[in-house]
Amino acid sequence: MLARGGIDFNSNKMNLQLQNAGQEIQFHIDPAMLQQLQNAPGFVPVIINVQPLKNLQEFLNTASKSVI
Repeated sequence: MLARGGIDFNSNKMNLQLQNAGQEIQFHIDPAMLQQLQNAPGFVPVIINVQPLKNLQEFLNTASKSVI
């Protein structure tokens, strides 16, 4: 099997620190800039791999949380 490169986005392997003092994270997006990027040339999404969903609760990360 060939080794594949890439970025591992598993949360247990990433050193992330959130500093928001318990507040919501706010994003300020300029509507004009968003409109400019709406039809950006050269962006073509590519599906690399499709796999069957084995466990919906695990996928949604709700196995240990109560669902309302």
